[in-house]
Parts: sequence; structure tokens; C-alpha cells
Amino acid sequence: MTEEDAENYTTTISGHDATDPFYGSTAEGTIVAGAAATAHYTNTYEAPEPPAEPGLSVEKDLTAVNGRDYTGGRVEVGDELTYTIVVANTGTMPLADVTVTDTMTEGRAVTWGTPPEGVTANTEDKTLTIASLAPGAFVSLTATYAVTEDDLGDTIVNTAAAAVPGGPTDDDTTTTTVDNGGFSVKITPADITIYTGGDVYGGVTDENGDFVVEADDVEASGLPEPGYRIELSQAVMDWLNLETGEAGARDLADYLTFTYEDDVYEREWKLTYMGVYSTNPVRYVYSMSPVDPANPEVRIEYTDPAGNHYFDDDITMDADTVSAQYTMSIYGGELDRHAIQAVLTVDDRSITANVEIEEGILTIRSTTNEEYVNEIVADETDVDRNAITAVADDVTYYVNDSEVEVA
Repeated sequence: MTEEDAENYTTTISGHDATDPFYGSTAEGTIVAGAAATAHYTNTYEAPEPPAEPGLSVEKDLTAVNGRDYTGGRVEVGDELTYTIVVANTGTMPLADVTVTDTMTEGRAVTWGTPPEGVTANTEDKTLTIASLAPGAFVSLTATYAVTEDDLGDTIVNTAAAAVPGGPTDDDTTTTTVDNGGFSVKITPADITIYTGGDVYGGVTDENGDFVVEADDVEASGLPEPGYRIELSQAVMDWLNLETGEAGARDLADYLTFTYEDDVYEREWKLTYMGVYSTNPVRYVYSMSPVDPANPEVRIEYTDPAGNHYFDDDITMDADTVSAQYTMSIYGGELDRHAIQAVLTVDDRSITANVEIEEGILTIRSTTNEEYVNEIVADETDVDRNAITAVADDVTYYVNDSEVEVA
């Protein structure tokens, strides 16, 4: 017991029953000579009042669009957004002169609703001041914002904050995506054909039948990860042309990233230019990788005609199967693929576009008869496109006479 605690204890002494001299007494009693008595002590502790502590919380939500309850999803140009901001005193002492601010990205600004009693609007800095808040009390504020053409395809980030001079602060942020008005980006794994010889493959061709890869070590060959073709909708192309001041094909790795965010995961992927896939029309092909190396790599899901799914190289071709086809698509895993967004950025301007994930075709042609396997050649000019061919370690191949090298 501390000295401070001792000051808050009261001790009461009482007899066990009516025959005890201490019965009914809290001060003193007399014991007759030769008699026995039992005294009972009752200690009562009265805890001191805890010191007063300040506390403040802010909760902000998009609660209505065009006067109707907001239940989630995108908003459109012309919509009026209504935000509700609740500022509460979560401490044990009164708060005075609580300043409330609301900031938005890229110069946007909300319009405050009519302040409730006890709240003053400051027209110069567009803040609100709550005169006082008792412990446990709260004030509900409203603000509106009209979505404009400049918001097309953007994500509106809106932060409400409250502060007490020399005291606590708190804030809360909402994000709202504006419908992109036809902005979309399509990702398609490039079609490939693999020619196998026995247990491993000896060559890969594209959809035109041109060889695009020969295994450097055929005993360690696995399914190659395809490159990805990126197609922009006309609305995205028009925006990109306008922002860059240029028209025509370009390396999208300089402008395009892909993002994903939910309550559990946050991901971002970048493109790496691999080369020109075709020249008429001009098409580039890219690899995709996570911006944060700690995040998983992009994976491909292979599906056969029977609906069986494969996520690695474990695809078996038996002696009776001459050819098999599989669809290739980006594997979402625990991510909702429909929530992936494309973000195009030019200088300080950016737009968000919907992502459409298309399917490519993997064709595997198999032979297990040794008479169909040619000898190893040392130069790509010696490859017979009508047969299975192994090559030496130093041979390099490109997609369709393009710049795309496949290692």
C-alpha cells in the first residue's frame, strides 16, 4: 500500500455478535475479565478520482450521392457528394476551440454545410471552430463536393482533421473513384506454342508458327512465362496523346502501372519493356513485376478444355496425345481481379482505368518417338521449323524478327 493509498482507507472494528463488547461499535469496547471476544476489521478503500485526460476523435464518411444514401461503388461527373464528419470528445475533460479542416487532392475543395449551434465558419481559411465539447459529447458536420470533368477517372482523396490548441488531434480519410468514362486497359498473355520431345520441350513458337525460344538446358526446361500485350481504349489513347503532346505507339512502361487495394492487401505492379512484338500494327510486349520485391510475382493460370486448372509446369503429355491447348490468364489468387486498376501518369496528372484481363492460348505439341528429334544444331539458321530441334547454349531467338529476345 502506498502512502497515497493509505489516505483513502477507512478501518471499521465490530464484534462478531451481540455478546461481544465490540458489537455495533466502530470505536472502542470493554472486555470483561476472563471473557473472550472476537474483533472483525473491515477495510474500505475509496479510490481517488483519476486525473482529467483530453481525447479527440474524427470519423468521416461519404454518406450520400445526389441526396441518396451512398452504398459504395464509383461516382460520376455531375454527382454531388455529401460527406458527414463526426468530431467527438473521447477524453475526461472539456475541450475548447476545436478547429476542423477538410482538405482534398489537387486543389479541390468542399463546401461546408450550415454549421450547427456552437460551431463557427471561418470564411478566410474555410475551417470550422467548435466552441466547446464536453466529455462524451460530439458534433456532426456536413460538407459537399460536386464532381467535375477534371475528376474523370481520378480517385478523390478527402481528409477531415480536428485539433485543439496545445492538445490532441485526429483525422480520417475517404477515397472515392470517379467513373472513368470509357477508360480501360486490356492485358493479354501472348499466345505461344511449345514443341516437346520426350519429357521436356525443345522449342516454343508464337501463333504464326515462328520459333521464339529454344531451351538453353532442355533437361531443366519448364513452361515459359509469356510476355503481355497491352491495349488501351480509345479514350485512354486520346488522353495520353493530349497529355504528352504526341500520337502513336510508345513505351507504356513510362506511364502505366497497375494497382490493387482492399481491406487486406495493397499491391502495385510495373511494366518492363521487352520489345516490339509486331510492326503492323505496332505492338509492344512487356513483362510484369511487383514494385515491392517482397510481394508475389505475377502468376499464370492454365486451364485445359475439361476445366482443370494448373499453376505450374506440371502438365503431362502422354504418348497418345499429339497436341493440347490450354487457356492462359493472370492468376488472381486471393485478390479480386475485377478490382485491379490501371493508373496512367504523365507528369503530375493521372487517370484511373478499368482493367480487362484477356486469355491467351498455350499450345503444346508432343512427340515421344526419337526418330522425330533432330540433332543439336549450333546456329538458329539451321533450325528446321517442321521438326523438333535442340540448340547449343549460345543461340538467341527473337519474336517474329522483332526486338523481343527470349532467353
